[in-house]
Amino acid sequence: MASAAITSLYSALDLPNPISSELKRLMSGLVKSGTKKPAKRTSVMPIKPFMVCFQDWPNTEDLSIKQLRLKSVTLLALVLMTRPSDLAPRSKTFDSKTGLLDSILLTRNNVIFHSDKSMSITLFGIKNDTNRSGFKIRIPKSDSVKCCPVDTLRIYLEKTSDLKVEGNPVFLTLTRPYRPIKSDTIAKILTDSINTVGLAGQGFTAKCFRPTAANAAVKMACNPDTAMHIGRWKSRDVFYDHYVHPMAPKAYTNQILQFEGLDYDNIEHEDNV
Repeated sequence: MASAAITSLYSALDLPNPISSELKRLMSGLVKSGTKKPAKRTSVMPIKPFMVCFQDWPNTEDLSIKQLRLKSVTLLALVLMTRPSDLAPRSKTFDSKTGLLDSILLTRNNVIFHSDKSMSITLFGIKNDTNRSGFKIRIPKSDSVKCCPVDTLRIYLEKTSDLKVEGNPVFLTLTRPYRPIKSDTIAKILTDSINTVGLAGQGFTAKCFRPTAANAAVKMACNPDTAMHIGRWKSRDVFYDHYVHPMAPKAYTNQILQFEGLDYDNIEHEDNV
């Protein structure tokens, strides 16, 4: 409320807004740190609608750059369990030569395609990268030709290779002057993806991709440590308490209600011991 009021005031006076994005983030963090309301878990989406939609699209190499960007961002958000800001970092680095702050980008140099058809991506300057060493994740190619994040990103990079942008970023705006997109644009792309596959109006947002992928990894019996490494969680408590939603197996209720393995007449209760 305060930042909105200040912004409106300076806009009315036709003066530069003194509140930077970094200051807004600080104010938001201070407000969140003082609240006693428990954090609400982000909803988990079904993944199948995304796969069905992409299977119905033309072959990956025939897609437009806009479609390739949406498909790449969506598939990476799922297999890498990313936040929007992981694919477009908000962090900055200090350039000692110029004395200015430079934005950290996900660049083409951060992406490596291997001979075994796998792909490595280094995410640098993201939320959990406190020591600024980066996170390198290697993911294999998918058996699904139309839903492969490796092929989709490779083709997107090939089709945008002639668009020269300072810093050599991976994801670009769609119109001139081409420039790296920001995290809010990544979030909008993911929201567009949710709407495109028919999940609009169900309360899902761009933030749902990370817990959705985490829950999928756990449900398919992926090693929790592997899932935490891919998703860059440093704390098992945070992973399980805030991202993985406890869900009983499909047969759980019937098995519990029909269980006949205990002889209740012969159970020794505490007061009989």
